[in-house]
Amino acid sequence: MSERLAFSRRLFDAFEDGGIDAVVRLVPEDVIWEPFGAEHAIETQGGLRDWQDERNRRVAAYEFEEIGTCVLITGSRREDYPHGGFAESQLAWVYFFDGERLVRAAGYGDEATARSAIAALDEPA
Repeated sequence: MSERLAFSRRLFDAFEDGGIDAVVRLVPEDVIWEPFGAEHAIETQGGLRDWQDERNRRVAAYEFEEIGTCVLITGSRREDYPHGGFAESQLAWVYFFDGERLVRAAGYGDEATARSAIAALDEPA
């Protein structure tokens, strides 16, 4: 297993075991976060914590696939509502790496859109 795949799995395990605080302990401070549903990119760990603290969400990863310098993760997110009920969505995430270093993490509403984001990296500017 490549280091990028292993690291991506560790991040999901960390979130499951210790929440967002466990995740930010593993990543560089300058990672750009683009959570699915966020209105804009989050460029600080404090901003990521604030965004996550406003929600009661859990994620589950089903598959990890390395594509070039990225890791595509497919899975689901469950959001519990404060007054009962929940919503569950099938999502995809892409972790973008520079070498072995995570530089960006983005969430997508479906796997096809996530794959398109990866493919766009190879398109000429």
